[in-house]
Amino acid sequence: MRVVMLSTSASHHPSPRGRWLPLARAVAAQGIAVTFLGLHPHYQTLQSRISHDAGVTIQHVAQMHVDALGPLHGVRLYGTALWAAWQLARHAIAYRPDVICLCKAQPINGVAALIAQRWSGARLILDIDDDEADSHQFAHAWQRRLVAWGEQSIPRHASTITTASAWLRQRYGSNALHVPNGLEPAQFVPASPSAQTALQQRYQLPPRYLLYFGNLATHSHGVDLLLRAFAQSQSRYPLVIAGDGHERGALQQLAEQLGLSTRCLWLGQVATTAIPALLAQAHVSIDPVPDTNAAAARYPLKICESLAQGVPVITSPVGDRAALVGEAGILVPAGDSQALATALTVASIRVFDAPRIQAQVRQLEWTQVAPRWLAHHRLVRDV
Repeated sequence: MRVVMLSTSASHHPSPRGRWLPLARAVAAQGIAVTFLGLHPHYQTLQSRISHDAGVTIQHVAQMHVDALGPLHGVRLYGTALWAAWQLARHAIAYRPDVICLCKAQPINGVAALIAQRWSGARLILDIDDDEADSHQFAHAWQRRLVAWGEQSIPRHASTITTASAWLRQRYGSNALHVPNGLEPAQFVPASPSAQTALQQRYQLPPRYLLYFGNLATHSHGVDLLLRAFAQSQSRYPLVIAGDGHERGALQQLAEQLGLSTRCLWLGQVATTAIPALLAQAHVSIDPVPDTNAAAARYPLKICESLAQGVPVITSPVGDRAALVGEAGILVPAGDSQALATALTVASIRVFDAPRIQAQVRQLEWTQVAPRWLAHHRLVRDV
């Protein structure tokens, strides 16, 4: 059996890194040939477009719909999207797949999957971890309608569907199975002292801090809300912000306007391998989520990673978050900066039990999660 996975993201991005590549490795462990085909924001300057990871072939085949400056627009966007769809389809067909796994139902990889399925006769399966139409800001209303159409129509062609969140499972009905994001056993292991020291020296980190890590955005991640709440809080800890995005400059300007210049430390993009070291000195991790369909659809990797390291999380009961966090953190109403400010103040003086926090997500180890995904999609090799 040969499996090809089609993604509009690069292999180092959160969804492939935290979900689709671990699932691909689980497929490969069955003795099944599996290839991950993705797009890359720096495709033209990539030194190597093909790599291998635990039996998985990873290949980036075209330019992503964003580059170093942010989302593409106009004619360049449309040309890039069409070429990317064709390249995904062409490479998928070349691998002669028996199964095509569509990594979320977007127009670009969705069209590619349908072309490749028609050409190869492969079985199409679908894994969804987001609400694309609500996740992004579009220049034109028709673009949003096109993405929404893809999310509604493409799943009808899939033989089986899995979703990262229970909220998404309700959208796609009885043909879908909720399979949450998982964790590797190594993610429960504290960072080594040498890794912590190296990170501290590189960024001049304070000995203890509140932490936000992820995309620097307002519409989808509420970083502006976090800054306003932090300005109102009486937290004794500084706020460390790790991540990047095209709104970073505006958010840094907002922090200055709020008088937070000496209380915030902006690290920029931090390597995924450094996340355990980054969490090692964090007193609490914050997920300032808005109450939107996009937020409800996600099963946040950052929350899973934080809890696995014994770090409590402040977030809101949107989607699966209340069940995911349980008593291993603090829940506040979404969009309420004053409630978030109070939680930041309370969290700074509260003592948390790291082993109990880790226990909250022990059941998410991939050794327990992946078999359900494999069985639902009939990817367990016959002995």
